[in-house]
Parts: sequence; structure tokens; C-alpha cells
Amino acid sequence: MSKEINEFALRGVQFMDARIANPAYGPPAGDRLIMSSQGPWSITTRWIDAALVLFVILILMGVLGYTPALRNQIRALESAGPTAPLTGRPRRDRI
Repeated sequence: MSKEINEFALRGVQFMDARIANPAYGPPAGDRLIMSSQGPWSITTRWIDAALVLFVILILMGVLGYTPALRNQIRALESAGPTAPLTGRPRRDRI
């Protein structure tokens, strides 16, 4: 594919990541806290604690892992083009 198509696709994914996916983590967290405060279960119930910990891990993976990786992909595409080899790994075009 051409550089323009790849860049358009990566910029679209970056937009969805920054403007839709990452902000969407907020309402479920608030909803869970409200439901646990008004429902029959306490916030200190083990399965609620485990769910909140997993949710925080998911947020950290998205913000600290996926977002920088996407940014690096866009930077690599802009600097070297779509045929740039991956650093430290052989490029595999066919599986």
C-alpha cells in the first residue's frame, strides 16, 4: 500500500484511540462506583475490588502501551515510509 493510505489509516486509528476509546474508560468506572455505593454490595467486596484492579490494568495497558506504540508507528511511517524495516526484527511480509 502507499504511504498516504497507511498514514490515513493510522491517523484514523489514532483519532479513535485519543477521542473515543481512552475517554470511554471514564463512564464505566464512575458507573461501577455509583452502583457499588447504592447497591447491596460494598466497594470492599473481593470481586468488586478485583474488577476495579483489572479495569485499572486495562486502562494502563491502553494509555501506556497501545497509544505510544501507535505514535511510534506513525513516526516511523513519516520518516522511512511503509517499507521501513522493524527495528531489531526481520520483516515478515508473508505468514
